[in-house]
Amino acid sequence: IGDQWWMAQNLNYAYPESDDGLDTLSYCYESLAKNCDVYGRLYTWSAAMDSAAVFSENGKGCGYEVDCSPTMPVRGICPEGWHLPDTLDWGKLFTAIGGKQKAGKLLKTDTSWSGWGGGDDAYGFSVISVQFGRKSDFDGNRGFKGLRARFWTSRQDVYFTSTSIFVLYYEFLNDKSDVGMWVEGKKYGLSVRCVQD
Repeated sequence: IGDQWWMAQNLNYAYPESDDGLDTLSYCYESLAKNCDVYGRLYTWSAAMDSAAVFSENGKGCGYEVDCSPTMPVRGICPEGWHLPDTLDWGKLFTAIGGKQKAGKLLKTDTSWSGWGGGDDAYGFSVISVQFGRKSDFDGNRGFKGLRARFWTSRQDVYFTSTSIFVLYYEFLNDKSDVGMWVEGKKYGLSVRCVQD
């Protein structure tokens, strides 16, 4: 897309590290392996950034409630030759297809979305809707599947509170043609797309 090569599916690779029993760092929606085959895995930001430096040093130490300054680009959980996109990578993608205001419609699939929320999937990017959250949240009471898809970036937000440090992510919604940029706590599981170096 433009001069970038993006993965056409959500990443589905189990991060080999854990967070000392509080929760796994990557998991399948509803803890069902078949859901990983459909939606990819959900990753905490620590896993997405490879904070344990299993694959590279660029995201080392960027774990839960840690303020860090990674060296860009961050390979993170992505395969060699690819990296976890930052806001500039996402911005370049949106510019190549005519802007963030149309990106939701152009990049979403026409399936998996509630109501009339599907997209055109004009570029084969195939954004599908999947619930997000901590693994322990999936108790059947959260109703986000079909409504949104969230993707990590490798950028922390410019502010943080005394109790939480936030990370920038992009969100596709079922009833929107645009794509929003928001902040989320590092402990939640979101989807990952990798972009080629």
